[in-house]
Amino acid sequence: MSKGRLAIQLGGTALVAKLADDLSEEALATTAGSARWYGLAASTTFLLLQKGREVKLKPGEVIEVDFLRDGFALPMGPSGKQTWQ
Repeated sequence: MSKGRLAIQLGGTALVAKLADDLSEEALATTAGSARWYGLAASTTFLLLQKGREVKLKPGEVIEVDFLRDGFALPMGPSGKQTWQ
């Protein structure tokens, strides 16, 4: 990741956190302590939704995906719904 992109992401995260904090204090009339939680949630969401780098595959490369589960299979009834005992 380039330094410029990192600076933009961190600056954007701080901006989103500050805006969410201020909006929750003003619009929702929350206390300063709970407004900080809104800011933290907004900044975390902003970081998680950032688009990453593109993956480039060369012709002929293969991606292997296994849809296996460790452990036992879940019990299923005749209708396809889970049955709990």
